[in-house]
Amino acid sequence: MTTIEECPVLRPTSQEFENFYDYIEKIDKQYSTNYGMVKIVPPKNFRIRQQDYNKSLDNLIIQGPIEQNVYGKGGNYECLHILKKSMPLKDYRAKQTEIDKQHEGLNSDQLERLYWKSLAFSPPLYGADIKLSLMDVDNSWNLNQITSLLNFGLKNRIPGVNEPYIYVGSWKSFFAWHKEDLDLCSVNYLHVGKDKFWYSIPEADSHLLEKYAKQIYGDHFTKCSEYLRHKTTVINPYLLKEKIPEIRISKMAHHQGEFMFIFAGAYHQGFNCGFNVAEAVNLATLNWLPLLLEAKTCVCVKDNVKIDSFSFAENLKRSNKFKEDERVKNFLEKTKSMQSILRKNIKKIRV
Repeated sequence: MTTIEECPVLRPTSQEFENFYDYIEKIDKQYSTNYGMVKIVPPKNFRIRQQDYNKSLDNLIIQGPIEQNVYGKGGNYECLHILKKSMPLKDYRAKQTEIDKQHEGLNSDQLERLYWKSLAFSPPLYGADIKLSLMDVDNSWNLNQITSLLNFGLKNRIPGVNEPYIYVGSWKSFFAWHKEDLDLCSVNYLHVGKDKFWYSIPEADSHLLEKYAKQIYGDHFTKCSEYLRHKTTVINPYLLKEKIPEIRISKMAHHQGEFMFIFAGAYHQGFNCGFNVAEAVNLATLNWLPLLLEAKTCVCVKDNVKIDSFSFAENLKRSNKFKEDERVKNFLEKTKSMQSILRKNIKKIRV
């Protein structure tokens, strides 16, 4: 029987947890080679929100929730997202918590099995990409003000990248296999509600998933070489592991009050075990710098996230914090070489 191991679960001390940036650089160095993600359980008494999650959110409008219609068979699926009418969170919550009563008493393993059995039936409704932060406590893990390499390389705020989004989930609502824009890292905090279930693949094994996906969805990849960035491809991870035994996949049940950290360039996929509210934002570590130079974008969408690597390098150069770091030095050298090649090509065109 095919099994998938769980990702590491980290329980930092209060002292380790004080400095967000130092901690994520530490765990990135330690775990990103073999895992696509880790779970971080905050120290006891950690709080990120003073207000409640009920009345204070009742009138929050979920703009254009998406109905996720799945089709396919044998563990390989595609989904069609249909935009539905906006609604207050209190109405969404009331409906979804009624559905959740059907699964009371089931543990995460049982919910996982049920999800893969019923994925293609009764399309769920997902409130995704709501530009908002629910964090109102001033600490280094507030996703609206975290520090990462992006703070030193970017001079502007980009919604969904270095500005957080809210995700309002329901039973079976999901996110398909994908990497973050520009292969960035991401951090996801589950504010309240039922578990969120995750799967991930380390960046080094990305090519194995891509090779398999191209075999199954060849026509789509012919039209768009970055088809997985469409976020519509759902593949059962147990099927992947069965077909490609060497691929490293990990899984994890993400509970209320915990963080999931996704490493740069890691594919991830998952689903919600019931009504919940989560918050996520992108960020960068030093290990991401080489990926920025090679990151590909989907040309099907006009408003893709873009970061000018030359400007990013110049901004990093001005910061004393990374002056002696070899990864930054290599990045600066590569961007300099790329700029030199680009200038030569422009001159040739002009001639």
